[in-house]
Amino acid sequence: MKKMIFKQVTIISDSLKCGGQFELSPKLNLITGDDNSIGKSTLAKILLWAIGCDPHFDTTWAALDVLALVEFNIGEESYATARKGNQIWLKTGSSWQRFPKITGDYSNQFAKLVDFNALLPSRDDSASLEVPPPAFFFLPFYLDQRESWSKAWTSFSGLLQYKNWQRTIIECHTGYLTDRHFSIEKQIASKNDIKQDAAQVVGRIDTTLSVMSEFVPSSKRLLAATSAEVDFLISNITDSLSELQAEQEMIFSELAKQQIDKEHTLSQLNIVKKAIKSLQNDYIFSVENIVGDVLNCPICGTEHDNSLVSRSSILADKDSATELAASLATNLSKITESIDKNKTKLYATKSKIFEIESLAASQLPSAEDTEDDDPTSFIEGLASLAVQRRVGQKRDENNIIIKNVERENRAFKKQQKGLLSKDEKEAMNDEFMFNLQKYISKLKADGVNLSQVRSPKDYKKLYGSGGAAESVRGLLAYYLATLQQIYKYKTVAAPFIIDTPNQHEQVNQSYTEILALLKIDISQQSQIILCAMDREDLANFKEDAKVIKLTDKKLLSESGYAAHRESLRFLDNIAAI
Repeated sequence: MKKMIFKQVTIISDSLKCGGQFELSPKLNLITGDDNSIGKSTLAKILLWAIGCDPHFDTTWAALDVLALVEFNIGEESYATARKGNQIWLKTGSSWQRFPKITGDYSNQFAKLVDFNALLPSRDDSASLEVPPPAFFFLPFYLDQRESWSKAWTSFSGLLQYKNWQRTIIECHTGYLTDRHFSIEKQIASKNDIKQDAAQVVGRIDTTLSVMSEFVPSSKRLLAATSAEVDFLISNITDSLSELQAEQEMIFSELAKQQIDKEHTLSQLNIVKKAIKSLQNDYIFSVENIVGDVLNCPICGTEHDNSLVSRSSILADKDSATELAASLATNLSKITESIDKNKTKLYATKSKIFEIESLAASQLPSAEDTEDDDPTSFIEGLASLAVQRRVGQKRDENNIIIKNVERENRAFKKQQKGLLSKDEKEAMNDEFMFNLQKYISKLKADGVNLSQVRSPKDYKKLYGSGGAAESVRGLLAYYLATLQQIYKYKTVAAPFIIDTPNQHEQVNQSYTEILALLKIDISQQSQIILCAMDREDLANFKEDAKVIKLTDKKLLSESGYAAHRESLRFLDNIAAI
């Protein structure tokens, strides 16, 4: 297994005209200081931010206008990334590339570097698979101070860009999902694209047939006719009515399209109206119910800006929505007017077909129950049947495509399930539980209830188990057991970054045991970056660690700006991909 090692990070802030540079040891690192407000957490977060993750920064972060470059190794190969805002640079070998965003091409290239093979369905199109950004690779390797000690797999912002990603990412990291699994997943996705296209064709045909049934009256003569008689009429009489049929088909097609446009536009208009009302309520709430310029979400703890500028932007959004509503209403009126015109054209065809109705009707024997049939309904019904048979055949073909794709995908899913046998999965579960119980014991977290835990996916069943301090150690045991799975089944191990393990005031003995486990068990496989307040318990850890002691000047200083800014100037000249 290859180790990923952070070597050095260079940081500048153009807004503050400050800079800083920090070197790291390949094995143990301690970021410390004498108080909690000097930037220990921020330095750890910058390492991850510069490589493409989005840690939970405070609200002042964006104002710093930071450019950060981190240099790292994967095995014997050297790499570097730099980031400013959402644009990011990647150095492989001696060449640099610049990407306008983290997702997409950059995520694909980074995933190849660390052999991260996970694929997740796009939120906009579930049939489309994407390589998730670097945050999903670093999730098990980063324990942030804000979220990780009470909830696992929550260390970064922006994770909700994918639905229900947890199981896939956890099983990918811990070896349950292999490269072959995701190769099959790509095949399933490509088949789903075909199924989606076929389903759209079927939907359009169903809409067309629905419009026809609404506007074409049924003919009692045709209902009484045999299939052979109807086939004769379609193949003979309809030939003489080809121009009329073409006209009707064109009107039907246009009506179907316009009906879809009308429903879509009406739906959009309703959504925009709701948005206008919601924005108005948001503005009233932000002005009348919130004190101060910051709103803390009670569910996820995210801090939202509530400044005057932010509140003004709500009104601006409302104005934009109001303009859009007016535009949609105008468009809806035009569509309705066009539908009415096409209905008039459709009804006008009745006079054109009246002259040949008697000829067409004579092809079928009259019956007492058909004598009251509307003369024009016969020809219209015949034309409708011709269209329905033609498009019905197309619908049947696409329904067969859908069924074939569903059958093939069931076979693919069966292949995926067979990649690991039941015995192999149980053996992996046993490995995980052995390591979890081992770390629970070493951390003296015996009060944590493991009765419902069977595999790495069961992390939520650890929440709240035992006392507050013991629960923290139980969750740490889960992280360490997960890392052991990663070390066995994956090819690249990222640095393990732990932000302040002294949660809920661990007793000295427990804190010492936590540090010993990190130093002895984990540092053999991962570079360790520990953020912690300076205290006597750290003495043994410090002996072999690179110590970065931050002062009241925090991360950046004015004296470091000029040289470091100049060293990063070359990034401006790299063209974006």
